[in-house]
Amino acid sequence: MLALDIATDFTFSHPIQDSAECDQDLTGYLGGMMQGLPVMQTLVAFPKLIPLSTSSGASKLVNSTKNNSTGLGRMFGFARDRTRERYGANKIVRRDILGSMVQRGLSFSEAEAEGLFAA
Repeated sequence: MLALDIATDFTFSHPIQDSAECDQDLTGYLGGMMQGLPVMQTLVAFPKLIPLSTSSGASKLVNSTKNNSTGLGRMFGFARDRTRERYGANKIVRRDILGSMVQRGLSFSEAEAEGLFAA
C-alpha cells in the first residue's frame, strides 16, 4: 500500500498508514473498494437507483461512514480529520494539494470531498 501512502502524503502531507515497514493493506482500503465496486458499477449503469442508495436505510447497508476504522470509512475519516486541521482559529497551513484548495477558497466540505478524489 505504498502507493496509497504516497498519494495521501502528497495530498494531505500525512500518509494514511506507514507502509515503509509493511506493504500490506493494513487499513482495509482495497478490500473496501473491492466490496463496494459492484454497487458503484450498478449505480453507474442504472443512475435512477442513486436516490435509493443514498436513503438512510440502504446507505447503511452499502456505504462506509467516517467513523469506520477500516476500509473506505477509514479513508473518509482520514480526509475529514486532515481537512479539519486546515480550518478554524488554529489552522495548519501546508504546501500540498489540500493547502492549495484551502488557499483558493474552497469550503471545508468542498475541500474534504476533493481531497478524497485527489488521494
